[in-house]
Amino acid sequence: MTENDTPNVRDAISDLAISRSKLIPSEDSPGFLQIKYSGPKTNLQKLLHGSMNGLAPNSLRLANHSKRIQYRFRRIIKTCRKGVSLSEVEKRRFGIKKHCLVVLKETQPSTPLTLTDDIIHYSNPRILTVRECARIQTFPELVCLQGKYTTGGKMRTIECPRYTQVGNAVPPFLAEALGLALLELKRDIEK
Repeated sequence: MTENDTPNVRDAISDLAISRSKLIPSEDSPGFLQIKYSGPKTNLQKLLHGSMNGLAPNSLRLANHSKRIQYRFRRIIKTCRKGVSLSEVEKRRFGIKKHCLVVLKETQPSTPLTLTDDIIHYSNPRILTVRECARIQTFPELVCLQGKYTTGGKMRTIECPRYTQVGNAVPPFLAEALGLALLELKRDIEK
């Protein structure tokens, strides 16, 4: 990635791919595994890692997908278009009833991450971790996400789980760009 290039999905999360990382027991969820953090690799990862000096960010827990779901995800990754929502034909072929399901394309910017369990990793048969979603949204790794990972039913009106916290947020880099544009506009108006 050069200074003028738009970061892509690989720039954001390539260091957290299962194929490159060891899996360890989750620090905050018994019975789950998480990615063992080995440090940032790309310029974007280094920027978001900031002053953490190689310390692992939180929320690296992996979803516990069944073997059947992993198999389905492998087939989807191998046969479906990446970076766009699966077509109705593709969803029918795989028996998917979700409104939208996207396999990320590693060489492009991410699709919006509003419903984070509707996004499949570009090479690993799984949904993203909360930290991967936060990275794509440009959250600095010093931001420690708290609470349950997911929730459903009646609890959705009471709790705001980690995936929702990231999916509902304005990406920090976008917020900064909008703020700078507004300041520039204000300066122009005051001239």
